[in-house]
Amino acid sequence: MLKHKRLVSIIATIAFCLSFLAPALLAPAPALAAATYTPIVKQDITQINTRITTSSLQIDVAEVKALASGDILSIHLPSGLTMDNPAAGANDPKVAFSLAGGADQTIAGAAVYNPPIARPNVRVSAPANINSSTTNGLNAATWVAYAVGNTIIEIKMVAPAGTNGPGRLFVDFTNVLVTDSFDGEIKVNAFATGSGFETKLGIPIANYASSAKGTFAAVGSVKSMHAAGTIIDTIMIQETYKNSIANSEKIKLKLPAGFAWDLDCSRSKRSMGVPRLDLHTR
Repeated sequence: MLKHKRLVSIIATIAFCLSFLAPALLAPAPALAAATYTPIVKQDITQINTRITTSSLQIDVAEVKALASGDILSIHLPSGLTMDNPAAGANDPKVAFSLAGGADQTIAGAAVYNPPIARPNVRVSAPANINSSTTNGLNAATWVAYAVGNTIIEIKMVAPAGTNGPGRLFVDFTNVLVTDSFDGEIKVNAFATGSGFETKLGIPIANYASSAKGTFAAVGSVKSMHAAGTIIDTIMIQETYKNSIANSEKIKLKLPAGFAWDLDCSRSKRSMGVPRLDLHTR
């Protein structure tokens, strides 16, 4: 009888402990705000000391309810880009933000632009709606944006979104100075602090091409030419930046005076893997 009572007591104790554990075990995990970064406009830049004025980046958050107060998304400009508006409090802000098409704001209040400054270096905005049937969950005053130095844009949640569903922000690079050259695409990095936003590296916002040409060419070595003809190394032709050559465009190889393609040679050696066109002097 005593053993039976002890067994009942142990079973009751285990059941009592499980009653506390069950809510924790069965409760759903907190939602994560999966974020995507989509370049909407990528401006073409051809030289230094010019400005990025039309590039735009779209940030979509799948579920704004996952964003907590204090979550921060930091967008870092690469070396060679700078926000050069003077740092004067609310005047001439480097970064301004706008809600649902409203006026530019800063963390100090309404944005004020003193001539010749007419706009921020970067503007972060939230449209009222994502589409005709979906309200933007980030169109309320639950976040702010500001500059950290000359190269960092921070977007900070200052209150819970207060709703659920998707959210969207636009980061418009309206007046960013280019101080150095780049190799192809100009990219920014996004770093997330907290559980809401997501980190993403290498987000393209502009293209850099030192000329209007869409390609550049290189060859492994330069051969000495002679009248009998010479097989040259493979010529590599590459886009200056991604999609700098349209589908309808043609690439032309123009020889200098005194040279011509040896078409007879190319026909006789195709089966041997020799390039279709051989170069010789004339």
